[in-house]
Amino acid sequence: VASNLDIPARKLSKYIKRELGLSAQNYIHNFIIERAKTLLLTTDMTSSQIAYDLGFEYPQYFSRLFHKYTATTPMVFRKTKRTTRRAMTA
Repeated sequence: VASNLDIPARKLSKYIKRELGLSAQNYIHNFIIERAKTLLLTTDMTSSQIAYDLGFEYPQYFSRLFHKYTATTPMVFRKTKRTTRRAMTA
Protein backbone atom coordinates (compact mmCIF):
# COMPACT_ATOMS: atom_id res chain seq x y z
CA VAL A 1 0.00 0.00 0.00
CA ALA A 2 2.76 2.42 0.94
CA SER A 3 4.58 1.86 -2.35
CA ASN A 4 1.38 2.64 -4.27
CA LEU A 5 1.19 5.93 -2.38
CA ASP A 6 4.91 6.54 -2.93
CA ILE A 7 5.67 6.99 0.77
CA PRO A 8 7.79 4.89 3.11
CA ALA A 9 5.92 2.07 4.86
CA ARG A 10 7.09 3.25 8.27
CA LYS A 11 5.66 6.74 7.65
CA LEU A 12 2.32 5.29 6.54
CA SER A 13 2.20 3.04 9.62
CA LYS A 14 2.85 5.98 11.93
CA TYR A 15 0.17 8.05 10.18
CA ILE A 16 -2.42 5.26 10.47
CA LYS A 17 -1.55 4.74 14.13
CA ARG A 18 -1.81 8.47 14.90
CA GLU A 19 -5.05 9.06 12.97
CA LEU A 20 -6.93 5.84 13.63
CA GLY A 21 -5.38 4.49 16.80
CA LEU A 22 -4.65 1.15 15.13
CA SER A 23 -1.52 -0.42 13.78
CA ALA A 24 -1.40 -0.61 9.99
CA GLN A 25 -1.71 -4.38 10.21
CA ASN A 26 -4.83 -4.18 12.39
CA TYR A 27 -6.36 -1.57 10.10
CA ILE A 28 -5.77 -3.78 7.06
CA HIS A 29 -7.09 -6.86 8.88
CA ASN A 30 -10.24 -4.99 9.92
CA PHE A 31 -10.77 -3.85 6.34
CA ILE A 32 -10.35 -7.41 5.05
CA ILE A 33 -12.71 -8.86 7.65
CA GLU A 34 -15.41 -6.29 6.84
CA ARG A 35 -15.06 -7.08 3.13
CA ALA A 36 -15.27 -10.80 3.93
CA LYS A 37 -18.44 -10.27 5.95
CA THR A 38 -20.01 -8.45 3.01
CA LEU A 39 -19.06 -11.25 0.62
CA LEU A 40 -20.35 -13.90 3.01
CA LEU A 41 -23.73 -12.21 3.27
CA THR A 42 -24.19 -11.11 -0.34
CA THR A 43 -22.72 -13.98 -2.36
CA ASP A 44 -22.74 -17.75 -2.40
CA MET A 45 -18.95 -17.90 -2.66
CA THR A 46 -17.29 -20.55 -0.53
CA SER A 47 -14.97 -19.55 2.26
CA SER A 48 -12.03 -20.63 0.12
CA GLN A 49 -13.22 -18.58 -2.84
CA ILE A 50 -13.54 -15.53 -0.61
CA ALA A 51 -10.07 -16.15 0.80
CA TYR A 52 -8.55 -16.26 -2.67
CA ASP A 53 -10.60 -13.24 -3.77
CA LEU A 54 -9.20 -11.27 -0.83
CA GLY A 55 -5.64 -12.24 -1.74
CA PHE A 56 -4.94 -15.06 0.68
CA GLU A 57 -2.68 -17.79 -0.60
CA TYR A 58 -3.98 -20.25 1.99
CA PRO A 59 -7.71 -20.35 2.87
CA GLN A 60 -6.86 -21.78 6.30
CA TYR A 61 -5.05 -18.56 7.21
CA PHE A 62 -8.10 -16.54 6.18
CA SER A 63 -10.34 -18.71 8.37
CA ARG A 64 -8.01 -18.31 11.36
CA LEU A 65 -7.83 -14.54 10.88
CA PHE A 66 -11.61 -14.29 10.50
CA HIS A 67 -12.09 -16.30 13.69
CA LYS A 68 -9.58 -14.13 15.55
CA TYR A 69 -11.51 -10.96 14.70
CA THR A 70 -15.08 -12.28 14.93
CA ALA A 71 -14.89 -15.25 17.35
CA THR A 72 -16.65 -17.41 14.76
CA THR A 73 -15.85 -19.17 11.51
CA PRO A 74 -16.82 -17.66 8.16
CA MET A 75 -19.49 -20.27 7.49
CA VAL A 76 -21.04 -20.02 10.95
CA PHE A 77 -21.07 -16.24 10.54
CA ARG A 78 -22.88 -16.60 7.21
CA LYS A 79 -25.43 -19.07 8.55
CA THR A 80 -26.12 -17.07 11.72
CA LYS A 81 -26.47 -13.71 10.00
CA ARG A 82 -28.58 -15.03 7.13
CA THR A 83 -30.89 -16.79 9.58
CA THR A 84 -31.19 -13.58 11.62
CA ARG A 85 -31.95 -11.56 8.47
CA ARG A 86 -34.66 -13.99 7.37
CA ALA A 87 -36.27 -13.92 10.81
CA MET A 88 -36.33 -10.13 10.78
CA THR A 89 -37.96 -9.94 7.34
CA ALA A 90 -40.53 -12.66 7.99
